[in-house]
Amino acid sequence: MKAKFLLLFFLFNSLVFCQISTISGTITGFKDSTKVWLGDTDLGNIIEKTTVKNGSFILTNKYRISPKRYYLFMITDSTRYVINFFAENNSIQINGDIKDLPDNLKITGSKYFDDKLLLDKKIEPFKTKIDSINKIIIAKKKDTITFSKSNINKDRENRSLIEKNILNEELNYIKLNPNSLISLLNLYSNKDIFDKKYLKKYYLNLKNDLKKSDYGVNLKTLIETKKILQEGDKSQDFTANDINGKKHNLSDYKGKIIIIDFTQTFCHGCVEAVAGLKDFEIKYKDKIKIISFCGDKSEKTWREGIEKQKQNYLSIWDGNGLFGKVQENYGIKATPTFVIIDSTGKISKKIIGFEKDEITSQIEELINKT
Repeated sequence: MKAKFLLLFFLFNSLVFCQISTISGTITGFKDSTKVWLGDTDLGNIIEKTTVKNGSFILTNKYRISPKRYYLFMITDSTRYVINFFAENNSIQINGDIKDLPDNLKITGSKYFDDKLLLDKKIEPFKTKIDSINKIIIAKKKDTITFSKSNINKDRENRSLIEKNILNEELNYIKLNPNSLISLLNLYSNKDIFDKKYLKKYYLNLKNDLKKSDYGVNLKTLIETKKILQEGDKSQDFTANDINGKKHNLSDYKGKIIIIDFTQTFCHGCVEAVAGLKDFEIKYKDKIKIISFCGDKSEKTWREGIEKQKQNYLSIWDGNGLFGKVQENYGIKATPTFVIIDSTGKISKKIIGFEKDEITSQIEELINKT
């Protein structure tokens, strides 16, 4: 009897854990055989592919870890359509017409997607006003005879006030809905305005599934970061692997002028910087060390990226993504960011974006000092 009970117990649990939540849809206007690709927004990978059959599609998404941000590519001969959504451990349905893309499809099955729609509705009037001001600024920039710089600055001030209204709506949403993925995302995007004490309290009160989500892990890393390094601070050591699996420590290059390129392989600005970094590697090969620290969450994306870019300088990866311990320690808020370290190990400069002349000037100045 006991053996039968245990067998039934294991069979029941196997059925529970083998249940697969699906992502399915019917979007009229797409022909059969249209490609449908499911991507993980935070991982940066395509994780499953299918095609439209009899006007519909279905994805099993076996890799889901709740909750997640996803996107679908609907790929025709001439266009790639993108659909962004959220999913928990339940089935998602996407319905509508090709004319409803990208923002007017009916997406059901995700509480967090419903949360986002509610917040978007509150924010939309402010975004409309900002779009209107942006058009005015562009027009005034073209007519410099009629409109002065101070006049345009006034428009920018008005835009900043409206942006504060959006921030207030986001902060109010966080306050009223602390255990929502949308709140967690907004909290993280505005992390600089919160002190560590508040962030720690917020994290400790999160539900377990949100703690385990990508941004829950990111928030925990941020809280545990003791110091954010600034210009003039001593650099901190770290370890990551190159494409061959060899470990590299920052301290391995002690005594050299180091350029750390905090990057992603699919970021437009990062890709544009590659040619300039290749030039630096050739011109200053014996005088500096270039280290590209990649924030791709996916090893596959990183490997494919550096192979395509044919980098002639060191690229390393630690698998912790864009908001890992190293990036938080160095205060990286955008990619690409270049941290230039002098021969004594001190952070000489942080430069957001690839400013070739500015980086060259810094390199030349440091070389002349050594």
